[in-house]
Amino acid sequence: MGILPGEATVIHVKKCSRCGESKSLELFGSNKRNKDGLDTYCKPCKRIKTNEWRAKNTEKSKKLSRESKTRQRERDGEEVTRSKWNEWYAKNAERRAAYERARHDPTQARAQNELNKAVREGRVVRPTHCEKCGREKRVDGHHTDYSKPLVVIWLCRSCHRKEQG
Repeated sequence: MGILPGEATVIHVKKCSRCGESKSLELFGSNKRNKDGLDTYCKPCKRIKTNEWRAKNTEKSKKLSRESKTRQRERDGEEVTRSKWNEWYAKNAERRAAYERARHDPTQARAQNELNKAVREGRVVRPTHCEKCGREKRVDGHHTDYSKPLVVIWLCRSCHRKEQG
């Protein structure tokens, strides 16, 4: 049938100018300077590029980070900055706990990171139902063996807590 004159077309993918792959728009960060409002690199390529730059420019990267934190404190005031951090810590208690666990068990962290990356890249699809109780809720991947990071049981939070004991 084709597209009629004046009919709008919706594009749901964009080609990354670094890796050359066509990817979903969610995989591109925002950039007001571009016509479409998105970065030219996909998020994984942008992360690689940023890490490469930081590796080559370690001192400059540290200096820029310190300057940014100083500007934030000057702009917001020391108390506001401190309260923002306290707020973040309160909201992200689970995330901090996972970070602490990862420091003590690197194989667990590696497995979790690899699974999360696979979900982000679309290689693994996160289901909407718990495999144990069948409820439609946000589910987490439960590893029974950390040496197999993509082999998981998808459980809701309450079933996951029970499974971990």
